[in-house]
Amino acid sequence: MKPNNNCLPSSNYLEPFFVGLLEGCGYIYLRNIKKRAYPLFQIRLKPLPENEAMLKFIIQHLDLGGSLYDNRPPKQPAQVVWAAVSQFCTRRILNLFEKYPLLTSRKICQLNHLKQCLNNRAWSYHLETRDSQYDQQRQIVEHFNQNFVIPDSFGPWLSGFIEAKGSFVSSYELKVYLSQNDHWYLINLRFAQIPRSANGIKHYFQSHHKIGKDLKKQSILYRLSMTGKPTIENIINHFEQNPLLGYNKVCYGRFCERFRVMPVKLQKKPMHTCPQNERFQKKPNILPNYLEPFFVGLFEGDGTISFGRTKGKKWSYPRFQINLKFNPENEAMLELIRFHIGGLIHHKSKKKGNDQIVWVAVSQKHCNNVLKIFDKYPLLTSRKICQYEYLKQCMSNRAWSYHLETRDSRYDKQQQMVEYYKQNFIIPHYFGPWLSGFIEAVGCFRSTHGLSVYVGQNNDWYILNAIKTYFHSHHKLGINKDIRRQATQYRLSMSGKPTIENIIKHFENNHLLGYKKVSYDLFCERYRSRASHKK
Repeated sequence: MKPNNNCLPSSNYLEPFFVGLLEGCGYIYLRNIKKRAYPLFQIRLKPLPENEAMLKFIIQHLDLGGSLYDNRPPKQPAQVVWAAVSQFCTRRILNLFEKYPLLTSRKICQLNHLKQCLNNRAWSYHLETRDSQYDQQRQIVEHFNQNFVIPDSFGPWLSGFIEAKGSFVSSYELKVYLSQNDHWYLINLRFAQIPRSANGIKHYFQSHHKIGKDLKKQSILYRLSMTGKPTIENIINHFEQNPLLGYNKVCYGRFCERFRVMPVKLQKKPMHTCPQNERFQKKPNILPNYLEPFFVGLFEGDGTISFGRTKGKKWSYPRFQINLKFNPENEAMLELIRFHIGGLIHHKSKKKGNDQIVWVAVSQKHCNNVLKIFDKYPLLTSRKICQYEYLKQCMSNRAWSYHLETRDSRYDKQQQMVEYYKQNFIIPHYFGPWLSGFIEAVGCFRSTHGLSVYVGQNNDWYILNAIKTYFHSHHKLGINKDIRRQATQYRLSMSGKPTIENIIKHFENNHLLGYKKVSYDLFCERYRSRASHKK
């Protein structure tokens, strides 16, 4: 986990790396102690051993102080948090900011407000001025869009920033993804040979890819996706001189392995210049015999069948939709589905940053493709079977009034169906690919403390029992007791060496295609590591 002792990064590298890390996933707060304002600095990362080791290494070698702890907020992902509150830590960090100035407008505003509050420590002053701390942000952004100059320490800073905000995609195509609110000047930084006057990260890597833009309520999210052999070689050259130190180093290592194995398959043109079909010709060949049942399983886990109304408001039409967490791996998987099956993909912004990537099929041609797949590989979960049977009724009678009259009764036969399948469910021939898609949607690979694979499902006891039988598992099915739920939620948690080895054999033949592959790879690494330690 630690950097190699033979080539430990120096303080001149760690200091700007830390500043970039803090600008990507850090926070500058003020807290109230006896009616006086005291600064609080935090960095929050996923609770992975690599991230924890990185924070310990940086804190120790830069003598930053502070404390490191696990944070598990309710209904939110767990985090490993570094927090600094003491006067010594504050002086040390402010000295770093003087030596390596902050580059993102939001953190610049937070630091300016912090300095004001250090001159007037009254908590009442903070309360009066905190709402206006971002008043100058738009002016800072506009100024930097025209006049941003790359500092000498930008290489280490960028590695820290990418450690916090970047993503290395290596599922089907190789690309590096980066996004940032408001800061077009950072995403567009001129990066070739690090000239003194410049304007973009994409040019730092000599990339010609367009900068995407998502409009949010209060800010603009700029995104940059870099691919193609020349750009990726420039990225690799950068990280050879400016190494990553946390979990993204694992993702980067996997990314480099894929690049060396399949350099011929890389796109030499930026994606926005390729025709629509050409974009997918160089992806690994995924056979329809695998992708179609995988799609059915994914749809049963995270998909919905709904109805829209035509412009005349008289007729109904079907809509198939899959909502997933927004990340490059899930986007690449849905792009693959879009290419083979049809549909459209769009990004959906939500509160608290829980953005989603959405695949939707509405046109008659694409809906027919989905219906043919459902006829070829029948749905297995009771809720989706009810939705599909109701869809067939509404396609026979397209009147919107019929949909309004019958929609409340679509699940009337669900309980009978569940009771029937409890006694008579037979595992179909396509269950392997279907299960991989289903686990991609609702499964969880737990590897923080113990090693286990978790799957939950409402009502459908027979589905979890079939999964248990498929993996030759002897674990009991649990029940989540929650009086707020109308449905009974069953859960299956599988662990133990024989079962885990059966699971690994399954995924060797039935690959995961989205973000779950990242957590599965980490799960396998830790399983093999623990197995080697026991020998």
